Amino acid sequence: MTTPNEYTLVEKPILDRLRAQGYRYIHPDEHPTLRPRENEVLFKPLLVAALVRINGIPTDAAEAVFNELAGIEDNQRWLEVLRGHYSRKIAGEETHRTIRVIDFDEIGNNDFACTNQLRVQGAVVRKPDVVVYVNGIPLVVIEAKSPLSSSQKAFDAIDQVRSAEREVPRLFHSNLFNIATNDMTLMYGATGAPHEHWARWRDPWPRAAAEFTDETEKGLYALLDPARLLDILAHFVVFETREGRTVKKLCRYQQFRAVNKMVRRVVEGQQRAG
Repeated sequence: MTTPNEYTLVEKPILDRLRAQGYRYIHPDEHPTLRPRENEVLFKPLLVAALVRINGIPTDAAEAVFNELAGIEDNQRWLEVLRGHYSRKIAGEETHRTIRVIDFDEIGNNDFACTNQLRVQGAVVRKPDVVVYVNGIPLVVIEAKSPLSSSQKAFDAIDQVRSAEREVPRLFHSNLFNIATNDMTLMYGATGAPHEHWARWRDPWPRAAAEFTDETEKGLYALLDPARLLDILAHFVVFETREGRTVKKLCRYQQFRAVNKMVRRVVEGQQRAG
């Protein structure tokens, strides 16, 4: 009989739920085939394949794009790239062309994957519990704590994320947001967010909270359902600069719900008018 632990109580259920939402699972044994060294976090074969698939460019051109993207360290610049604001010349073409790393028009044209125990070498070696990838790009880090330990709370998982941001910053260059959970409470925060800016996603509109068995299942749907994740990426993340300090901000559930309800009313009105 397996003794209950963090993996069986929280980490594995998260992976199982992500797989049920359409993510494919990448076993830790595959990590060496996807990156040459532990201080690299982009999964080159997956990103190169996505660049070829989405943009219709040759593999050698996609590899050149990969090499350029691998050198980007600024999170704000990565957000621009993820949203399609990136261009370069392709061999044999006269002008720059837009290169997309995410296909927002055809969700099924993207590779949604999750993995666990990814060893990342930085100032120290860190192994986040779960990392969510889209087209070989790490977008979300999830840290989980056991719900059986009264001393382990979601805030402890937030501390782990914040420590990882300092110790293995490469993992967070392309990061969209992070998740911390102890199964009873699930919280999310933008890259670099202090404790006070982490929050719960309380309303999974258009679904009802009663449809979910617990907070983790509800939160994983609300934040990581593939269509919702791309919606958040495309429309609900901003960088604001005040008094010389730039801060990344992520929407709250009320904003997500209000905007999408308005969009739905406009679309339904156009359909009736048509």
